[in-house]
Amino acid sequence: MPTVFDAPNVTLELRKAGVKQLAKVVANAQNTELMKKYSAGANTLVICAPNGDRLMSFAGPQCTQSNICSALKTLPATYAAYQQSKKKS
Repeated sequence: MPTVFDAPNVTLELRKAGVKQLAKVVANAQNTELMKKYSAGANTLVICAPNGDRLMSFAGPQCTQSNICSALKTLPATYAAYQQSKKKS
């Protein structure tokens, strides 16, 4: 079933923001622990750093094409700030 993540403009913004991989995870009993780890439910987008740390997430009414595309424009700066904070710790 197509989702907001399949929309061409969202896919384009994900690529432009540097997202290298996208995995869709079914909200079911088998994925309960993963869903808990990221405080995610059905129709949630979680963007993570390569080590799995959450950088951004969108759920429910936040998970729209316009919100995601707008936020993705800030992802490179968000990731750079994340990397700097990791160097300090």
